[in-house]
Amino acid sequence: MQKNFNQSLSILENINENSPYIESSLLLQAEIYDHILNDKSKAVDLYLQFLDTFPLSIHYDLLRIRLREIAS
Repeated sequence: MQKNFNQSLSILENINENSPYIESSLLLQAEIYDHILNDKSKAVDLYLQFLDTFPLSIHYDLLRIRLREIAS
């Protein structure tokens, strides 16, 4: 609502990789780049990083579908 996307991204990027919130952080970063900032290249990079890092995530299949939509 406040449209502080860069500040939000900065906070998300600084979450410790051992934190239980890192999965949500990476996903939220990708979605901000994808849907809000319209930076598909950065979004794809983050989605792929997410898929590599969290292959057992409940979001895995949905992200693969989203990556196909972006590629087409």
